[in-house]
Amino acid sequence: MKEKYQNLVFIGLIYVLFTSATDLSNFNQEDVLSNTCAENEFTNINLKKTNESILVKTLMLNNWLSISEIHKGSYETFFNSLVSEIVYRTAIPKRKLHKLSDEELSFIALTYRFLLESDIKTIGALKSMSQQELIQVLININKEQATDNNSEFEYLSMEENLRIAYQWWLPLKNASLISQINEVGVHPPHFQVKDNHGRATEVLRIVKADEADHKYLGVYHSMVSKNHFELYLAGSNDLKLWKRIANLGDRSHQGDLKKWGAGYVLVNEEDKEEGTNNIRVRYYASYNELCMNAPEYSTVLARQFSKYAEGTPDIRKIKGDSPENSHLLIGFHYFNKGDVDYQSIGVLKNFTHWKAWKDDISNRNIIAMGFKGNIGARSSFKSYEETFVLLEAQLEKQDFSKWRLLIGDGAFYTQLNLKTPKGATSFANPGITKIGEEEFAITTFLPSEGNSYQERGELLFVTKIKTKKTP
Repeated sequence: MKEKYQNLVFIGLIYVLFTSATDLSNFNQEDVLSNTCAENEFTNINLKKTNESILVKTLMLNNWLSISEIHKGSYETFFNSLVSEIVYRTAIPKRKLHKLSDEELSFIALTYRFLLESDIKTIGALKSMSQQELIQVLININKEQATDNNSEFEYLSMEENLRIAYQWWLPLKNASLISQINEVGVHPPHFQVKDNHGRATEVLRIVKADEADHKYLGVYHSMVSKNHFELYLAGSNDLKLWKRIANLGDRSHQGDLKKWGAGYVLVNEEDKEEGTNNIRVRYYASYNELCMNAPEYSTVLARQFSKYAEGTPDIRKIKGDSPENSHLLIGFHYFNKGDVDYQSIGVLKNFTHWKAWKDDISNRNIIAMGFKGNIGARSSFKSYEETFVLLEAQLEKQDFSKWRLLIGDGAFYTQLNLKTPKGATSFANPGITKIGEEEFAITTFLPSEGNSYQERGELLFVTKIKTKKTP
């Protein structure tokens, strides 16, 4: 009997041990499974198709990171910054945002920007909105405002609805500004602007310099032989007569000049060997050094996106007090796959460290407007503390009669329709600079194709643009 009892106890003990081991095994399997799911989610996030460029442009547009922060950031920095800003400003959970693509994430942020800037929603109202509520507001407002009343707005993506919203909102909001720029003949325009040597001032970019001998300075190029350009500096006191001062480079063209303290920053496209176009950046410590073409700093930017060509640079922003402590935001184009020019942006730190990104948002929006050719030169200005960009785009490839000028916020655009005395239709290479309290000098190159003989070459005109709100 005693042995039988002992056997039962032993069997019971074995059962308990076996059951505990099974439970422990199940627990470990669940724990491993849980950890594996977490690891898979992390891996999926890191293995997804990333688009750093679209994140960078969104953060710039929303002013959520400075250009110095952009320069030193990484993909992870940009992704996490965008997620954090959206979580802070809306009711969308972080976990949900982490599952979205970079494009989806960016267009949530850009929708937030649109709804706030258009006064459709307040900061407080946006704070309580979900992703679906954001897109529903876009759908509803497009149904009310869009001239092409598409009953299928609900089936379009947030990106497509946002693009449609800007198509009616940009021209509506900026109707006065657009009208002022379009009316070329309000002040007598100057066609076929030339320097005192009789050379055409092609792609003239002006800066209000207020130097002792010249109120205005301009950089421009002129063709000296087939596909061979030289870049020049000229001065003027009335925007009509331009006196050449210096040659700023052989096989150089498409320049942009900005005053920085007592000195100047110059960017231009160069092709020391034909077909190898790249960007050069120079800093002149004084007006005299500029006139002598004796830069204190000079750097050539390595091409980032095209083995064919990168160029038409424009200076968007300069931060810092010296070249050794500076960040330059530069716009430029790249010759995409040897086919057409597309937009891109970059930040140059201390005149030595260059980082660049494709401007996918602008490119996609402009292509969607029907422009199948080059998307090229641009120039920015401020009105009411808002930054606007004038930009050239080509409706058809290799057709110089199809160049048009657009105006937008640096991402979304609407077309300008400049009215000249002879009815010019083709405009390219825009430049704009503030020369007075509410006066701006605008330049644009008029190709021979699509324009009359009297309205070809470089056009310069002055227009009034309000820069401050009336008290």
